Amino acid sequence: MPWTPWRPVALVLLALILIPFRLEAQGVVREPVPHSSLISGGPLSLLNGWFHAEYDTKLSETFTVGGRGGWLDLDDTDYTGIGAILRYYHQGAALTGFYIGGRGGLYSVKKGDDSQVTVGLGLDVGYGWLLGPSDAFFIGLGIGGTGLFGLDMEGAKSFIPAIRLLDIGIAF
Repeated sequence: MPWTPWRPVALVLLALILIPFRLEAQGVVREPVPHSSLISGGPLSLLNGWFHAEYDTKLSETFTVGGRGGWLDLDDTDYTGIGAILRYYHQGAALTGFYIGGRGGLYSVKKGDDSQVTVGLGLDVGYGWLLGPSDAFFIGLGIGGTGLFGLDMEGAKSFIPAIRLLDIGIAF
């Protein structure tokens, strides 16, 4: 059966439904952080020819919503995207600790003289730390991916990785 972007999306939805119940059963709770927003980015990823920046703000002590933008050069194909993120922090201390979330947005894909704009949906998992005397310095790690729908371009991938490799930022 050929791979389609719908298969990972179905797995993501299943994970988003089941994982919080398992994590809640562990009883891990953190002290809520004093900040309501976070700006972060991945400067080390510039060495690989890609970059992203994110803005998160608390909806509650367990959920954040935000936006992200970035670009990725993968197999001589340029992917530029902008979109929204929603993250769930099961410990009750949004902006710090383990999270699982979803992402969606618009992507411009360019390979040679061909270009196309498409929609992407994906999943994110990671861990973030707030450090320093005021818990304002952020360091984060994470991994995920985005499936691109309707991409009809020779040699372009319809699944792109999302890697937060030593992201740094500031909470406020």
